Amino acid sequence: MGAHQEITVKTLWAGVSVPAAGTTLTSDAIDMSSLSQGGYATLQYCVTGTSGASVYCAYQLSNDGVNYVYSTEGYKVAVGADGWHEDAGHGSDGRDLVRLSATLAAFMQVQVWEVNSVGANLTLALALQ
Repeated sequence: MGAHQEITVKTLWAGVSVPAAGTTLTSDAIDMSSLSQGGYATLQYCVTGTSGASVYCAYQLSNDGVNYVYSTEGYKVAVGADGWHEDAGHGSDGRDLVRLSATLAAFMQVQVWEVNSVGANLTLALALQ
């Protein structure tokens, strides 16, 4: 059995307003080198607000903390039919926990935006091990 590795949870947004139709919100830089030693990550979200909102999510990576890029190996967390809604998730309550399979990098920024011309409120937390 391997050594115990702590799980670190970082709240990216707590009840933030995601503006209607396209304004992208970008999180502060997350120093993955000090947090993610086992390579496991999840995002827990809660979407509330106007019916019909659809929140998309992606991430950018960087090894120098300055120049962020979208990895060609994948960067989308929730887009299209997988967008987050106020009635998404197992309980249809706008809450769910999704796996994040990011390419190895020293820094990450998470981005969210709403696409259906109605705003939403979002709480988003990143768990790393």
